[in-house]
Amino acid sequence: WERSWRRPHLSLQVLAANQVTRFVMAAFPKHSRAVGFKASSHRFRSAVRLLVWVALPAFAHGEGFLCDNYNCSDYTQTTMILAGDEVAEGDPQQFLISGTLPDDIALFSVLTDMRLLYNRFSGTISKAITDLPLETLDLFTNYFSGTIPADLSKLTALQRLDLARNALSGTIPEGLTDLALLRILFLKDNEISGTVPRQIGKLSRLGILEFTSMALTGPIPESFGGLDPEICALQEGNPELSCYEGEISDFRESTSCLREAAQIPCQPPSAPPPPSSPPPLEEVVQFTVSCETVGVATRRKLQDGEPLSTDSVFAYVSTTMPEDVADRDIVVTAVRNGRGRRLQQGEPEGRRLQDDDPCDFDYPVEVYVRGDVTIDEVLVVVNAPSFEAGLDDFIVEPVGIGEVTTAVVLVPSPFAPPSSPPLQEVVFVDIAEIDSNGRRRMQDGVPLSEESVFAYVSTTMPDGVADRDIIVSAVRGGRGRRLQEDELNGRQLQDPDDLVYLVDIYVRGDVTSDEILNVVSSTAWEAGLDAFIAEPVGVLSVALGLQPTPAPFSPPSAPAPATRTEYVCFDVHCRLCGAAADGCAMGSACYVHRCGQGLGSSTKTECEQTCKAPPARARKDPHLYLPHGARADFRGAHNATFAMLSAKDVAFNVKVLGEDFNWAKRIVHGTKMAAAYWVVRTSTGRLIKVEYDCTSTLGGVVRETGQRDIYLKKVESPLTVDNVFIAMMESKKLVVTVDGKWTLSASVSPIPFGNLAANKNKKLLDIEIEPLYDADRDVVAPHGIIGQAYDGDDIGIHGKIDSRRGDETTTTAQAEGAIEGAWEEYMVSSPFSTDFKYSRFDATSAKPRDVSKLTGTKTPWGVKKQTVGATDLPEVN
Repeated sequence: WERSWRRPHLSLQVLAANQVTRFVMAAFPKHSRAVGFKASSHRFRSAVRLLVWVALPAFAHGEGFLCDNYNCSDYTQTTMILAGDEVAEGDPQQFLISGTLPDDIALFSVLTDMRLLYNRFSGTISKAITDLPLETLDLFTNYFSGTIPADLSKLTALQRLDLARNALSGTIPEGLTDLALLRILFLKDNEISGTVPRQIGKLSRLGILEFTSMALTGPIPESFGGLDPEICALQEGNPELSCYEGEISDFRESTSCLREAAQIPCQPPSAPPPPSSPPPLEEVVQFTVSCETVGVATRRKLQDGEPLSTDSVFAYVSTTMPEDVADRDIVVTAVRNGRGRRLQQGEPEGRRLQDDDPCDFDYPVEVYVRGDVTIDEVLVVVNAPSFEAGLDDFIVEPVGIGEVTTAVVLVPSPFAPPSSPPLQEVVFVDIAEIDSNGRRRMQDGVPLSEESVFAYVSTTMPDGVADRDIIVSAVRGGRGRRLQEDELNGRQLQDPDDLVYLVDIYVRGDVTSDEILNVVSSTAWEAGLDAFIAEPVGVLSVALGLQPTPAPFSPPSAPAPATRTEYVCFDVHCRLCGAAADGCAMGSACYVHRCGQGLGSSTKTECEQTCKAPPARARKDPHLYLPHGARADFRGAHNATFAMLSAKDVAFNVKVLGEDFNWAKRIVHGTKMAAAYWVVRTSTGRLIKVEYDCTSTLGGVVRETGQRDIYLKKVESPLTVDNVFIAMMESKKLVVTVDGKWTLSASVSPIPFGNLAANKNKKLLDIEIEPLYDADRDVVAPHGIIGQAYDGDDIGIHGKIDSRRGDETTTTAQAEGAIEGAWEEYMVSSPFSTDFKYSRFDATSAKPRDVSKLTGTKTPWGVKKQTVGATDLPEVN
């Protein structure tokens, strides 16, 4: 019979069967002209149900409908049962039905019983079903999205409504309370928000009401307490619900829904939002300084004067403005001419990068009108011919001034309140070498570097994206401390393939983020990048976010000699500019890239307040970035929990699971951190436990004995418990801060190369550990896999790193050499356990580990050791 269905003009086929209860045939989609499938019951003792498949083109796999009569081709069925198997719901071998529910369903005009549970239907719930005389509508466990149709209130005969375990959103329609015959109402496990309908009490015949695991908020209406179904479930999974509005009577005589409502505590009223104030605006005079393009060849190029730069333009403008115009009121930036010279196709080998000739730039000048100065006074100065002539005499190159305009603009960031820095949309692109073992290393092209990545990006952006809107920086695999060029002798830079190149493209002017995303997300853009760069490179991630406006862009130029005492942070140490003994002599990397750049402090004490090492971290597979600059890899064990930090009154554990990391042409069998667990004893002795699972849809969970659980799912004000602050931040980052002691965070991240089918929808946790005090000298020395490295010295002790060679590898490194004892000694018996061999949770004193017994390579803090693990990939901040 299956072969007979494959005949292209088949319209009807009869099958005799003993008892047919459910049928789905994968061959059906191939026959758009088939209209029905009929099971005959003659010759059998008991009547069998009929099975029909009707050609509804919106269905994806051609589905079978179980009918209750023998005529299934004229839409006279009253019963449609197309149920998958609950056990098979996660089994791809089972024939679960997918696709959308078509409007043609309305053709079954006498349908009273419709059950499509345990399938994979998606899309919105068709409003066409509201025209049917349904008594049962069961869509349990599918992928329906959108809102619950308000027109369901037209199904006045409906007795059972089950929409549970879908992806429905919006609110509960108030019209559902008009379904007076309703006996069963399941809406649980959806993303439905809003309040419980005010007239819910009208559903007096309800026998089951399930509203759990949604996102309901607000008070519970008084009518809810009048319902007395056999099952009334509301509290679980709705942490934002507030208390019952009516009176709670004697529990012995109360209804089931009243008893449920009585268990829900009252939420404190939310504070009204602060009154909004208009953004600060200021008048500004704007003009642009640029090199003259006419007569340059016949003009003198070496007259006495200052070389053209942001500094020289600023120097001239600041000395010619009216008396009350302060230096801080003048902003000079540099932008490559228009859009900059685009690279030409077919250029000679190496594709020369654009020169840093000062005349390759325009120099926009903004003079903010503040205090007693008027805009007319500033305009009189800059519009005078003598102003442009004086500028030309002051600058070596022949320069002129473009059109002078005025505008009203937002106060720029240096003058904005520090609590509300201006934010801008930014497109983030991570670029790195990929598959280096299997690809050629020296095709024609520019060597991989910050400059070559910038050159390609700047020439491919939409018109309107200026070069100053593009920032490219190189970090070690793992977004560590940004690299400094021309480091001191003996400090060799890592190879380009050891680095990740972070591109930040600021969205400004008339350009939209979608325009930029369309460019950088295209396969052609990535292919062009790979062809432009000598090494094999690829785009590893593209994201859109907000971040503060960066400092004004200025073209590369030698810094002016330091004219005052200046301490700068370099390699996590404060150094005196110009002092050879301090490692910051003139010409050194410290001096060139830190001194005279506005990055320093006048005193060493002030510098040390901001000069500190980055947080210790564990990323991806997991790669450990330990205190004092050390590195190690740690596999752990599948389904085991390990103590990452154990300190006085603080414990931070992670659960490890086995995971495969798939590259385009390589696979690594490793592990990932799947859940994080915090245990904190507060300043008053309360024991707070926090859990964050990378697969949870409920966010973080805060627990305390005798109190209800609190769920942190969205970004909002921190939850405060004595001296402990717990908050969900942007990018699904849960942060626990112990005031004056520790900041401990866990972030949900996708598996790297998430665009590969094998990595789709896989997630993991990355963690960070940052002390807020001198943890190296605590009388209770911290411990744990990461915490023990706060051991009172400036020495980084490196552990074993997994090899990344081969098409298929399995990680084995257990941070040997960097940790005290054996790795198994750091396992804890349960997620919130604080007890293991080196526990410090209840200690009153404890010495640091004995570093002389550790076998790992030791390097002074700030000196890089070239170590790259088996799955080192770009990390996301």
